[in-house]
Amino acid sequence: MGAGSSSSLGCSSCGSGLAAALGLGGFKSGSGASSHLGTMGVDAERGGKMPDSLNEIKRDRVGSWTSPLPRAQFDADPVPAVELDFELREEVVDDPALHTSIVADPDAKAQRSVAAAVAHAPLNSAASPGDRRPHFLTEQLFASPGTLPKPLYADEGGISHLKHTATFDMLKKLPKGVVEAKGAEGQALRRRLLNEATIVFFTAGYPGKRFVFERARELGVKSVIIEHPDSWARSLVDEGIIAKFIPIDMSQETSAVFEQSLAAIRALADDPTTREADGICTFCELSVPVVARLSEHLQLPGHSPVAVDKARDKH
Repeated sequence: MGAGSSSSLGCSSCGSGLAAALGLGGFKSGSGASSHLGTMGVDAERGGKMPDSLNEIKRDRVGSWTSPLPRAQFDADPVPAVELDFELREEVVDDPALHTSIVADPDAKAQRSVAAAVAHAPLNSAASPGDRRPHFLTEQLFASPGTLPKPLYADEGGISHLKHTATFDMLKKLPKGVVEAKGAEGQALRRRLLNEATIVFFTAGYPGKRFVFERARELGVKSVIIEHPDSWARSLVDEGIIAKFIPIDMSQETSAVFEQSLAAIRALADDPTTREADGICTFCELSVPVVARLSEHLQLPGHSPVAVDKARDKH
């Protein structure tokens, strides 16, 4: 999925992806992110006047968690472009041991696809060596969308109205033109909207993704990570980088992972440290179908599952 989307996170500073997870368009000038405001119940025709003061924009429901680490100071100057000097090399590996059969069934027409894919999956691909049971990574790699629930809506348009989260209530008071404005004022406004938002990251990726969570903390985001219990990201809570770590056994089949994640995200509303989730995102392609469905069930900004399943069908 494309960078800066609310299902897959991307961008040099990662601010664009985080903002897109909340349905904010154009977080960085020229980012190409599209706004949900015009179609999600917010009047897009009301003027384009920037608020007199950012202090007028307040989040009425805020979790109590704050990072003990110092916040970065952002100025209005654009981030200078970085020129990279690299050499691209291509190597072809012809190893019979790496060959496997792949079964893709994005429309869930063949109920046996998951079992067939797992049967053809390489050994050691499961959590335990030799384990052939359906589980999250195997399903999403070989038979996406696997045992995930069918989309709630049959077309690519997805949900027509977003849940009234704290971020939504802030956005509703602003005209579309202001939220998508380019320049220093527009950037400052979007950072204000992003500050103190609770964003759920489904799967943390490898340790090299640590910078994403550090950047999110600098932007004032209360990050919540859903991952396997032994994930490296668990220690980020003690370090004051993320607000909460939710352990979910990723060796289960995808349907179980989905249901437990859905319940855990809903429970955030009763957690005084986070309050309700404002958005969900991921930067792992295998997690995109799950995130799309979580967003749909929770009525949060995101890609429609129908569109995601079609985009991931490479066969």
